[in-house]
Amino acid sequence: MPAEPCNSSPPVPPIRVSLPELPASRSPPARPRSVSLPRLPSRTLAPALPSTVSFNVEPRRFSIEL
Repeated sequence: MPAEPCNSSPPVPPIRVSLPELPASRSPPARPRSVSLPRLPSRTLAPALPSTVSFNVEPRRFSIEL
């Protein structure tokens, strides 16, 4: 029983956070508002290419290539 809540818990929060950010970054690619989010490391997004966005989450790592 403890395995079910643990497995369903980690994938749920990151999915909800990445879904709204994906369309937001596609529409306003020139707007730093989506890049300067407190949840995402702006330091990694600034030096890295604007077409490559890396999401560092505690449970898992999310790398999205635009």
